[in-house]
Amino acid sequence: MENPGGSVELGSVTYAQPSITKVGGVTEMRHVMALAQVAGVKVVPHSAYFGPGLIASIHCIASMPKASLVERYACDFDINPLHDAIHPVEGRIPVPQDPGLGVELDAGVIEKLRVG
Repeated sequence: MENPGGSVELGSVTYAQPSITKVGGVTEMRHVMALAQVAGVKVVPHSAYFGPGLIASIHCIASMPKASLVERYACDFDINPLHDAIHPVEGRIPVPQDPGLGVELDAGVIEKLRVG
């Protein structure tokens, strides 16, 4: 991966919006977040997801020394395999506390949504 901090180091970035699914997962997201912190750049992860990408982004944000916003796509499904775990409560999406990403996908919902 090329140096994601190049623009940060040059001072040409005000807000970094890395996507956890595109930068290489949690480890690389944390690397980008650390580069941004050193350079004084705010991180607001790009997270236009409804599944594990959103939940992983929420966990990374929770690990940041300063509070950050999370980008959440502004529509809802009739049903989703994460149920209320992706819905804001009083303007915030709670950080799941169970092992792993903290929430399990509902296999019944996935089966119901399966195509073909």
